[in-house]
Amino acid sequence: SGLMHGELSIATSQTVAAHWLGPKLAAYRSRYPGIRLNVGIGNTADTADAVMNGKAEIGLIEWREERRGVSARQVAIDEMIVIVGHDHPWA
Repeated sequence: SGLMHGELSIATSQTVAAHWLGPKLAAYRSRYPGIRLNVGIGNTADTADAVMNGKAEIGLIEWREERRGVSARQVAIDEMIVIVGHDHPWA
């Protein structure tokens, strides 16, 4: 319907939901206010299962989950940072 109305079901892992997804969903809602978003949060396996079983249209996880019947595409890169005390040898 030209993205005017409808529903998008998203399954996501806990890490993605907690640290990455919020601003993306807000931007999507601003651009497509007539689309209802249904977000389910679980672990990586739960997310892949939801997509495979048709319970979610898309899934978002932190790393590639190789499964038959689904396609994966990288959409972002996560930066990992090590924090150490000032007296640690790496400081």
